[in-house]
Amino acid sequence: MSVNNILEFLEETARKTPERIAFADESESLTFGEFLQRTRAIGSAVSEMVPPRQPVAVLMNDRSVNTVAALMGIVYAGCCYVPLDASLPEERLALIAQSLCPALVLMDMKGEKAARSFDCPAIHVSDAIGHDIDARRLDEIRAQASADDPMAIMYTSGSTGIPKGVVQSMRSHILYTTATIEKYDFTADTVFGNQSPFFYANSIIDIFPTLALGAKTVILPAGALAFPAVLIEQLNRHRVIELTMTPSSYVKVASSGVLTPGCLPHLKYIVLSGEAAHWATLEKWLAAAPEADVWNFYGSTEMYSVAVWKLTKTYEDGRTIPVGPLFDGVEIVFTEEEGMLVHTPWLAEGYYRDEHRTEAVFFTGEDGKRYYRSGDMGMMDEENHLVVLGRKDTQIKHMGYRMEIGETELALLSAQGVKEGCCIFDKDSGVLHAFYTGEVDPKALTPILKKVLPRYAMPDKVHQLAEMPYTPTMKIDRKKMHMMCENWQK
Repeated sequence: MSVNNILEFLEETARKTPERIAFADESESLTFGEFLQRTRAIGSAVSEMVPPRQPVAVLMNDRSVNTVAALMGIVYAGCCYVPLDASLPEERLALIAQSLCPALVLMDMKGEKAARSFDCPAIHVSDAIGHDIDARRLDEIRAQASADDPMAIMYTSGSTGIPKGVVQSMRSHILYTTATIEKYDFTADTVFGNQSPFFYANSIIDIFPTLALGAKTVILPAGALAFPAVLIEQLNRHRVIELTMTPSSYVKVASSGVLTPGCLPHLKYIVLSGEAAHWATLEKWLAAAPEADVWNFYGSTEMYSVAVWKLTKTYEDGRTIPVGPLFDGVEIVFTEEEGMLVHTPWLAEGYYRDEHRTEAVFFTGEDGKRYYRSGDMGMMDEENHLVVLGRKDTQIKHMGYRMEIGETELALLSAQGVKEGCCIFDKDSGVLHAFYTGEVDPKALTPILKKVLPRYAMPDKVHQLAEMPYTPTMKIDRKKMHMMCENWQK
């Protein structure tokens, strides 16, 4: 099937299987036929207020089928959707508002307060859903649309403290969706368990294969990770087959003690992303889900997924787990100075209204292809699998030696009694800090690390935490830990 617009996936599936469930949350479920009508109503409402190709901010409850409908409705209006975390601090929302200047805000009750940060019209999603479908207007918009139009802007943290809006085109989403389905061998029977927020790039693996295949996505409750027993109950109740989470999230659930052998009989895909994986944790998940395989992938909001594979062997803790062979069409140039330079068929267009930062990391190579300076160090192993060695900016000089912080982190995570862990280097003081949760005493942990680490890679200070801080996308909050280190130095 040749596709020029991502909405063709939805329309073809709704034509063939209108009664199949597409998306479900705690409150309601929508068939593909119902989802199509809801998105077209939202698209009609949005198109009445703003012209095509304008950014529309979405400030809504992230665990709702209406949020997905809002995103696709904005695409029907020919506009570019911008999903945002409605719980962000006012100061950060103000920075995004200044950068984005959206033409419209689409909100629900949860997003009403956040919408005040934006100087533009706003519409409540309940009103948009009740709007009459203007089929003629939607057809006119479709006729003018191009696969090269911007379809989504995803905001990520910037090193300067100013958020970056990553622009992805319609074509990027089509190509990535097709490649993802082929690589993972998803089918119409796949039930996706959505845990990733819709303002996080990982959520696209739940949305678009569902539309293309006629599969089903269950939007898991907001508190599922806070109460792991609830997550297990939900995965079993909905017979979830695929689950994508950060390694930190998998660790959090495994550390809670709720995983027992065979407790997840339906799960077949354990998909990791965003951070280095910890094999001891994966073994617990594989015992709990005997029919499952572990899939490890590498990517970013700018690149989406670059490499992925189904792990076919075990790995000793302390060894970096490869992220697999490259997707077809992906090319990587390995450099010492800039890290990996990556070309993908679905590479982002750049950062919205930020020419300076776009030119700093996106460039056209001598081969005429666009590349992204990833900032990650890597290599291909003997099996031609990509191995990510860590961030270029996590290379430090400690005790006179050049080293990777990841080396110390792997040893920390491999230590018996450690559940979660990360390392932070304070450049001003030259102190390497190790943070962890678990039962092992800090005084007992130091000799364990000394058995596996050279002297220069040993942490100077070891801190036991009751809980590890996390970002809204369930990655370890290293910025917060840096602030803790700075406060201690004072």
